[in-house]
Amino acid sequence: MRTNLSLLFSFLICMSILILPSSVQAATPTVYIDPPSKTGLLVGDTFPINVTVADVNLLFAWEFQIYYDSRILNASNWTPGPAFTSPDVMIFNRTWTDNYNATHGLVDIICTLIGENTFNGTITLATLYFTVKSPGTTALHLQNTSLLDNSTPFPQEIPHTTVGGTVYASTIAGDLNRDGKVSLQDLVILALAYGSKPGDAKWNPIADIDGNGAVGLTDLVILAQHYGEHSP
Repeated sequence: MRTNLSLLFSFLICMSILILPSSVQAATPTVYIDPPSKTGLLVGDTFPINVTVADVNLLFAWEFQIYYDSRILNASNWTPGPAFTSPDVMIFNRTWTDNYNATHGLVDIICTLIGENTFNGTITLATLYFTVKSPGTTALHLQNTSLLDNSTPFPQEIPHTTVGGTVYASTIAGDLNRDGKVSLQDLVILALAYGSKPGDAKWNPIADIDGNGAVGLTDLVILAQHYGEHSP
């Protein structure tokens, strides 16, 4: 009987070892626009967005492109992230134009380190500044991204995902439906999203007039202050 119990105990130990995960899977790096949406913008406003990478290991070089509607935005300036401002960095923009084609502009920025240093974790690659030219909505398409490590003799691509962003702009604060006036329709749009934040079922980024990541009293006050206004 004691032998049978010993065998059973040994069997259970072996099974528990087999069903335990052999290792913890690391998170997949993500290159993303931060913040994912910009709201409450008016014609003439200049605003920043960050291009950031999260959960990366051994990052040595990178490249990204942002494709945007140049009828709505003008790409006005950029600065490298704080980690990429030292003399041990080579960084330049290969393409910077609002006239990539008839409707869109393109920004292409490239960076490589010099020496043996690499970066791990979450890092801001660059900050870009855009100016609103006209009211509307445009995606910030993050495309042709590349992350490389410092493997020798040939650097290896770091697999990753990408998440772009969206910009909402109008001529009057509170004109949520972009029809050139602040009216009952805009108030209803805000009311339907009131109290929400990103991830909530009723979240609507265009109702976040002050751009603080939530639809609340401040947004309602801004809309009320401009209620009845219209574009010339």
